[in-house]
Formats: sequence, C-alpha cells, structure tokens
Amino acid sequence: GICEELCDRLDKVGMLNYEKVRPKVDPEAAKYYMEEMLSEAGVRLLYGVQAAEILMSGDRITTVIVEGKSGRVAIKTKFVIDCTGDGDILEWTGEDFSIYKHDIGAMWRIGNAENCKSGTDTAVKGVRTRHTVGDKDQDGLDMYNLTRIQLKLRKMMWEDSLKLKQQEGCGDLFLLDTPAVVGVRITRVLNSVANVTAEGAATGKTYKDVIGFTGGHSTLKYGDVKIRWQQRKMWQIPYSSITPKTVGNLLVAGRCFGFEKPLTYDSREVGTCFMTGQAAGVAAAQAVNLRRSCRDVDVAKLQERLRATNVKLDW
Repeated sequence: GICEELCDRLDKVGMLNYEKVRPKVDPEAAKYYMEEMLSEAGVRLLYGVQAAEILMSGDRITTVIVEGKSGRVAIKTKFVIDCTGDGDILEWTGEDFSIYKHDIGAMWRIGNAENCKSGTDTAVKGVRTRHTVGDKDQDGLDMYNLTRIQLKLRKMMWEDSLKLKQQEGCGDLFLLDTPAVVGVRITRVLNSVANVTAEGAATGKTYKDVIGFTGGHSTLKYGDVKIRWQQRKMWQIPYSSITPKTVGNLLVAGRCFGFEKPLTYDSREVGTCFMTGQAAGVAAAQAVNLRRSCRDVDVAKLQERLRATNVKLDW
C-alpha cells in the first residue's frame, strides 16, 4: 500500500537500502516525499499544533480543539482517526485502554563515518546510524521522566561520537543529527472490539476482517512460550482491532490499536503504523460517505478497496 509506494519513490532516487529484512530510508528524503504524496492527494496540513481537547455529542466526537502559536482552533469533525501515538483522543472519549511500558531509547546518525566499525549503513555515503535501547520499562507519558531520559541520551550520544572519533581513520567523524524527541515505543493501547492476542499472532490466526499483516524481527515471549524471530510467523491485523467499542466516529491507528503487550515491538514498527493508518483512512471515508458508525463499515468493500491499492491481506 502507501508504505510500499513511499519506499518505491525513495528507491528510485537512491534513498533506501535494506538492513536484513527491513527497509531503511533516509529521513530527510522520507519527509520530502511524504509531503509530496500528501500534496498530491489534496490533504490539508496544519503543523505546529497539538490536540488539546475534544467535544462530544452522545457517542460521537463533534470537535477536536488544537492549540498552537495562533491560539486555539476548533476543528469540526465528521470522523476522527487517532494517530497521536499515545492515544490522546481515545482517552478523552472515555474509551477503555491499557498502558504499556517499554524501553525508551534513541537512534542517531554520524557523518564522515566510512571507516567506522560501529552502527549500520544508510542510503547516504559516509553516514551511519547508531542505536541504543536506552532505559528499560519506562513510562512514556510522564513528561518529567521523558525530560530526564532526553538529557541523559543527548549527553550519551555526544560522548559516544567523541569516543568513535578516536578510532583509526575516524578523525573527521561527527555527530550528524539526533532525534527531536526520545524513542517512546508504546504508551496507551486501545482495548478494541477484538484485540490481537500474542498466541493468535504466534500461531498464524486468520481473520475474516483482515486489513493487513505484519511480522517481527524480535523474539516473541508470552506465558511459557518463547519463539525466536527466525521461527516466527507473519500475523494478521483485523479491522476489529482498530475499532473502539463505544465511539461511533473514531478509529485508532499506529501503535495504539488493540493488541496484547508481547506484540509491542511488532505493532509500533513504522510499516505496521502505515498499514493500520491506510486501512483506517479508507474505512473512515466509507463510514462518512454512507453515514455509518465505524462498527458498521462494510468490511468486504474495505478489503476490496485496500487490495485495489496493492495492500496485501495474506501471504
């Protein structure tokens, strides 16, 4: 779907390479082409704002209030897709959710690193990516905790780069860029109409309302079961897992859709977020056009539309 379309565009200009099974894109090129795709689709963007509040009438969101340097703006809504990453909208609606904790780390890039033996290659010559898992089992909703981790990691990234410069042939190496925010992997997760279970993902359970599938490059542990990534199956994501139980004009995409905690690593991956976002967008359009609740979307027509845009629903 959209994720593959973006990768194709980046591949054509030499801004994509593969690290084992995963595509790795140049972040600056990705920003440019994502904005190009949004412009081509006629999407209206509004940067520099943050959702601050919602208004509801019964089981429907009528308004999303955002706040920025210009003040507060009320956006009248027919349908809302919560892609905040932290489930801000779904919490305000009163929908049921869980809070998961995970590692909070960072990825950063170093330049003039042709001779550096650390990190991984990127699509740009001489630029390598570095990564740290960071602090384990952290609360990604605590702003004081996030500030502490950000300061700690910023110091570590700078000192790491100075240390790498001491390697033979790396005297011109420099810290190219660091993330604007630390790498929060998970926080709020919707308790959806039907959450994906770890056992279901591990055993390859299939769903009639499938909207895509994903996989994992990590070991999956649940109960007494431990499956190394080399033996893992791909797993399907159903429409019911992005659908809330109560609110009629809300869907949840990205790392906040409904799944059990052992699937955190897979569910917050960029490709999974693209896929759930595309499905939510198509479903929302159908719901608005037919004046239906998110739970009354014609799944067969949703799947037909997804397949028409080259979304793979099986493997």
